[in-house]
Amino acid sequence: MYTVPQAEPCDTLVAKLGLSQADILSLNSGLSCDGTIPAGKVLCIKQPKSDLAPACKTKATATATTCDDLASKFGLTPKKFVEYNDNVNSDCTNLVPGQAYCVALD
Repeated sequence: MYTVPQAEPCDTLVAKLGLSQADILSLNSGLSCDGTIPAGKVLCIKQPKSDLAPACKTKATATATTCDDLASKFGLTPKKFVEYNDNVNSDCTNLVPGQAYCVALD
């Protein structure tokens, strides 16, 4: 998952992520590349084939903007929670209530 930090044209964003426009559209149903992708939009992005990290097995929905409660509920440290979620800052203070986050890996 990737959270768009600032509104960007689709072609700029896909180049930055190392994806093709077809890839990003196929991974994100309903997304249009006819203009800019808004800040805060969460996108599915595929992992590079060389990335051997396990996939997310279980997701949980955030109810607050920090991860302490969510991480501890699933037996994770905040640091481990951040490692599981590339769209979470290192201080784990940018959760979006209602958004799903990875809490267990395969």
